[in-house]
Amino acid sequence: MSDVGDRLRSADPVDGEPPPSAEDLCRMRHAVTAAARDARPARAWGRPAWIAAVTAVVVVAGVSVDQLRRAQGRGASVASPRDAPGASATSTGLARQRRQLQFVTPGGTRVIWVFDSEFEIPGGDRP
Repeated sequence: MSDVGDRLRSADPVDGEPPPSAEDLCRMRHAVTAAARDARPARAWGRPAWIAAVTAVVVVAGVSVDQLRRAQGRGASVASPRDAPGASATSTGLARQRRQLQFVTPGGTRVIWVFDSEFEIPGGDRP
């Protein structure tokens, strides 16, 4: 089995050609330096965009956490449907074990999440 270097040397397409002349080398060097002189520096627009996106995510997360803490401080409660005034076992479906999380945001919006332990996705199994 041959060495990788030997394989690369044997497959080199310009191995048998003579080296470039001094004129050719000068012309190539001139073309490269002229292109480098005329080229505008590339702006890294991606970096400021990433910084702005990460900053926005951090600010939104901080505001959300602050609002949740304030809501918990105001007395967020976990309640069952049976705790609701006027609720009966047949009207709330206590057999299904539904639970609620209720709180009010500082702006006055009331949020109610209902957790159903027997929720099933139609046509699929539970994960």
